[in-house]
Amino acid sequence: MSKTKNNNGASIPFPYHVVSWVLMGLALIGILAFHLLAALLAGLLVFQLVHILSSLLRVPFITSRNTKLVVVALLATATVALLVLGSIGIAVFIHKGPDNLATMLAQLASIVENLRSFLPASVAQYLPTDNESLKAIIANWFRENSGAVRTLGTDTLRAFAHILIGLVVGAIVALHEAVPTRKPTAFLRALGLRVNFLASTFRQIMFAQLPISAINTALTSIYLLMVLPAFGIQLPFVKTLIV
Repeated sequence: MSKTKNNNGASIPFPYHVVSWVLMGLALIGILAFHLLAALLAGLLVFQLVHILSSLLRVPFITSRNTKLVVVALLATATVALLVLGSIGIAVFIHKGPDNLATMLAQLASIVENLRSFLPASVAQYLPTDNESLKAIIANWFRENSGAVRTLGTDTLRAFAHILIGLVVGAIVALHEAVPTRKPTAFLRALGLRVNFLASTFRQIMFAQLPISAINTALTSIYLLMVLPAFGIQLPFVKTLIV
């Protein structure tokens, strides 16, 4: 980092470095204050994935600016499309797959019925007697908490919109980094260092979490799909638990 020295010989950063630190700190505080963390993480994810794919395809060594622009644009578009389609696929699988809401209600009714045989009569009388009673209780809860349910749906849509915007912004930033349009000023270089440090930190965390997540998923799959069935224990919603 560029520094200057005061009269005592001590090194001090240039003013534009201090301004870049302040702006970066304010930006992070603003992201937390306005609940834009999902958008930030989505943008960083796309940026790093495009950066990694570009390095694997040796895009930085392409001399033609137009060719590089097309390749990076295709990589960014494909990355965003795959992430969006993957998210939609997981949502559809959970909603309409074998572990959907209807199956969950049926399983819940079975659990309640089994509880009636174990619990004292004074407690069991408060449990629903059949599926229709259970559905009526759930419907009544939704009616009493309709405002909270609507808010939950709105928050979910807002979060999805934030993530989608973050994906697009991350792709645009990756494209600009690969094919810069002009030489940045000293202040923009200092601000870029702050952003690159944030992106580098995210990449380190991402690479550290990937093997941990893969190991956890593998061990969970082995336990739920192999170990428990070997002892005659069949859990419901196994695929949902693994996902």
